[in-house]
Amino acid sequence: MKPDRPKRASEPIQPEQMAERLFEHIETRTGWIRSQTLIAVFTALAIVVVCCISSTLAVAVQPPESTPTPSPTFVPLPTTTANAVLAEFKKLDTTIADMKPLKVPNATWAALQGVQFTAKRDTKSAQLLLLSYDGDEKAGADAFKVRYDAQFSTWSVAQVSNVLLLAAPTSDVDVVNALLQRLKMLLIVPYRAYLHTSTPTR
Repeated sequence: MKPDRPKRASEPIQPEQMAERLFEHIETRTGWIRSQTLIAVFTALAIVVVCCISSTLAVAVQPPESTPTPSPTFVPLPTTTANAVLAEFKKLDTTIADMKPLKVPNATWAALQGVQFTAKRDTKSAQLLLLSYDGDEKAGADAFKVRYDAQFSTWSVAQVSNVLLLAAPTSDVDVVNALLQRLKMLLIVPYRAYLHTSTPTR
């Protein structure tokens, strides 16, 4: 007996053969002719290429994640007393006279300290009421309520932190503004220099 010849490794299938088999398989299942098969294959390849390019571009143009801007942290405004504010007013080029301490809290005011006084600058004067509270919430509540008070509804009212400054209708505006600016410098400007602060309203 002749010895068996060693089996040769199977030859690799060439790309042309693979393509030919693919075309024949498609034509067998669809009944297309070769030109229709080529059009269908190239159309499918074009769609795949377009999808790949679109996905790559979408990833490339995606903006980088931005770092969120931290919210500013506001320092609470300081509080003070009517007596301390009055001491600051006396440092101005303004005469403080006719001071009358108020018995507060009372039916009109929920303040802890209050004083009524007259401020004079040259020939100008203002009749004023200064009130301080244990918080700006109560000061704001009284500032709102006073608008409907029979005695003080015509007075101008300015709130700065826990302090209210009221001016009688006959008060000189320049005198009132000078005191109000001093109050803002004391309680607001060092902490809210970029914000508008309250001004007297009728």
